[in-house]
Amino acid sequence: PPMDGIVLETYGSGNAPSNQADLLNEIHNATKRGLIMINCTQCLRGTVTTSYATGQVRV
Repeated sequence: PPMDGIVLETYGSGNAPSNQADLLNEIHNATKRGLIMINCTQCLRGTVTTSYATGQVRV
């Protein structure tokens, strides 16, 4: 069945590897197709923030 969305379990405050161009390209293509993206952190406390450089890559 087709996917409706993707859940990313990133580390820290929502950071994901920014040096993996193939992964970033697939995330970009998924958002262009209208897939819902959920970014959650592995941390037990705090929130996800996209203010860091690696968080900005996905925005």
